[in-house]
Amino acid sequence: MDRTSILGDTIDYTKELLARIKSLQEEVDLSEDSCNHLNLLNFFKQLEQNQALVRNTPR
Repeated sequence: MDRTSILGDTIDYTKELLARIKSLQEEVDLSEDSCNHLNLLNFFKQLEQNQALVRNTPR
């Protein structure tokens, strides 16, 4: 193999790795969103039926 083909292969491999990193980052972001929704659901499940969550609205 000559230097040009090695360099070309290296560039292609680097592009593949960058695409894989982007894909994995998107998966992590989706997992964090799902986790936040589950935490919120668990919070409301833990509230007793006779408890109320009250907030004052800003005026």
